[in-house]
Amino acid sequence: MIPLLLLAGGVTAWIVYKARHVPLPRRRWQRFRAPGTRDLDAASCQALEGVYRVTAGSEFFGESAVLKWTYTRIGASMQQHLSLFCAQDGAYLVCGARTDGRANLLHGYWRKLSASGTGTVRLEQRGERLSGFYGKRNQRPGLLFSLQRVGPLPQTSPFQIIAHRGGARNVDFLPVAENSLAMLLMAARLGATGVEIDVRWTKDDVPVLAHDSFLAFDSVKTPLFKGFIADHTLAELRRIRLRKGGQVPTLREALDAVLHRTPLEVVWLDIKEPRDLRDVLALQQEYLKEAARIGRRLEIFIGVPDKDIRAHFLALPDYRNIPSLCELEPAQAEELNADVWAPQYTGGPQPEPVAAQQAQGRRVFLWSLDSPVMIQYYMSRSPLDGLVTNAAPVLAHWWWTKAATGVQREA
Repeated sequence: MIPLLLLAGGVTAWIVYKARHVPLPRRRWQRFRAPGTRDLDAASCQALEGVYRVTAGSEFFGESAVLKWTYTRIGASMQQHLSLFCAQDGAYLVCGARTDGRANLLHGYWRKLSASGTGTVRLEQRGERLSGFYGKRNQRPGLLFSLQRVGPLPQTSPFQIIAHRGGARNVDFLPVAENSLAMLLMAARLGATGVEIDVRWTKDDVPVLAHDSFLAFDSVKTPLFKGFIADHTLAELRRIRLRKGGQVPTLREALDAVLHRTPLEVVWLDIKEPRDLRDVLALQQEYLKEAARIGRRLEIFIGVPDKDIRAHFLALPDYRNIPSLCELEPAQAEELNADVWAPQYTGGPQPEPVAAQQAQGRRVFLWSLDSPVMIQYYMSRSPLDGLVTNAAPVLAHWWWTKAATGVQREA
């Protein structure tokens, strides 16, 4: 009995440690907001994209980095972000960008997916070089950090970096909660081009985002347990705060945020309960229609993960023409006329089934891989169309520095 209690206590302590809220560092850089400075526009930010060699600070960030531009819409304005995905320990940086007329200035924070460490960074861009300093926590940046641009991002075939649970799990040292609106807004800054989100229903039949059927200390602010999603109305859920801030969002709120506030291209609706899917279908069709109206590239797939949910999907009218993603066997993906076949990585690389599905015009997304070694192993044997990951910065760095040069095709 005592060993079991010790084990339970150890697991609980590990979850509490991993899922705790680690706030972003905040330290002002006077030059960044000095009179006469202005925000860089989207075109100027995109011009900085590329593959970089780390010339100072490589012992902390690794030997290379990939710089990508993205944005978040806030009302009628657009906030520009420049993210750097580094080679070591899942390190990434998210910066704002301004210019003082003499140089472009990048100011933001760094984090590592492997630990809770964080700090601020200040960089100045002149020509092909970024140079400046980084610091730990809220300390003044004083550690040298510089990068030399090697070249632009290579032209590649389409590949989807799909962030698990909207960005990552609660235990992945991010400052916001999984499946939250804040996470969806952050996903592109982490390197994602799409998101996988989990759909459940409230007591009053509102589809919401939640991975687990219950509310516990790892996800919400409670000493231990707060009941089941299905036992709460939406109004009751609104009174419960997520552990890392915010509330459980509705599926409508999530799709609206993705469409109107982010550049994300793919939404995978991972259906967690076997039940009538007509409300999910209605939301899918509504937001696909709106995306087409405003000229926005967005795909929304209803996921079919098991035989029970498959039965409900088959009950939908004209199901073969509904954008869908099937996690079952290839034959069932063909039966549904699914747009995507999505096997789990535990089945191995499966080069022949992957090639057969792609020959039929069906894309293949694998779930889920987080380490460069595993990503390299699977991609070298089966050239996939996308991967689900809890480590989007790791996959983004790998894709642009390895896959983009053809390494993934090596057997």
